[in-house]
Amino acid sequence: MAALQDQWAAQKKQRQQTRLIRQQQVQETLSAWQQQRQSAAVQLQHYRQQNWQAQQATTQDWLIEIQQQRQVSGPKIQQRLAEYGRVRSQNSQVLRSNLSALVGDLQVDVGMALCAIAQKRQEQALALRQRLAADRQKPIAAIQTLFSALAISRNERVAYRQALTHQVWGTAPALSSTALDRDSYAVPQARVSSPLRAAAATTPLDLSAISSKAVEEAVYQYLQTQNQARLGEIESALKINRLQTVDALRSLMQKQLIVRRDRSYQLAEVIL
Repeated sequence: MAALQDQWAAQKKQRQQTRLIRQQQVQETLSAWQQQRQSAAVQLQHYRQQNWQAQQATTQDWLIEIQQQRQVSGPKIQQRLAEYGRVRSQNSQVLRSNLSALVGDLQVDVGMALCAIAQKRQEQALALRQRLAADRQKPIAAIQTLFSALAISRNERVAYRQALTHQVWGTAPALSSTALDRDSYAVPQARVSSPLRAAAATTPLDLSAISSKAVEEAVYQYLQTQNQARLGEIESALKINRLQTVDALRSLMQKQLIVRRDRSYQLAEVIL
């Protein structure tokens, strides 16, 4: 029994010693690992510090280089910008000059086109006036021809009457050819002139007695009193016909005394 107790005590003591040895080994291992960790941390910190310093130095060098490049290229950039500004200003002036020339050319072309249209209208008006005058002369010539034929026929009848009277009576006084002609033309002249007198009585003015110069002066004086007037207003105000009004306006426009704007006529000095 005592032997068993001694054996158990010896084993217990051995177990305690083994535990102490193991605890000491674990403590030594932990201490070694702690030292290694601290050493690695110091090395890492040192490496990070060196790397940060190197990166900072590199960044500083790069910033210095960029600053130097900026200082070197700054005047060049300013010079190029100034040159671009001058080129832009020159191009703007050239473009403005070209636009002004184009506008001037367009104004000249439009003016020439308007003058050509006005000239064509004047020519058409002149041709129309001539055609109207010719058409007006045709009935007059036809009437004169009819009256001439009537006078000849009447002279023949008068001569036949005289011859018959002389054959029958033998003592009838013969009329002279001059008297016959005078009597024969007296009636046609009266018949021709009577419509003219009737027309003159119905019109306010004797149009044949008014010269074109007087009509122009009257139209110009009327436009001086008015800011602008149309063709119908001028006709009704001055009591003249359409042909006289058109002739007067055309003559004044050719003399550049009046201008036409939107179917109205006004003095050229008012436009200026």
